[in-house]
Amino acid sequence: MHSEDDLKTVFIYPIYAVSIDPDLVVPHEPLVSKQRWVDTNKNLIAEIGLDEWLHRLLAILEGGYVPASDSEDDLRPEANGR
Repeated sequence: MHSEDDLKTVFIYPIYAVSIDPDLVVPHEPLVSKQRWVDTNKNLIAEIGLDEWLHRLLAILEGGYVPASDSEDDLRPEANGR
């Protein structure tokens, strides 16, 4: 039997929800620090909401392109038959 903490640990991995685009797993030099990424995304979550941010993150992990400006395009995989 799995504990609640075990399940939380499992569900934090997006691999259980999507197939990660192979282009995202090649070695590369980071463009920003981890802390800068976290801080910037905390601000973005506050701006667009957690639900939208999570959908966009999953779309990116699947290889979807998220435009820099607001768009009417629904990038969530389930909206595009993925």
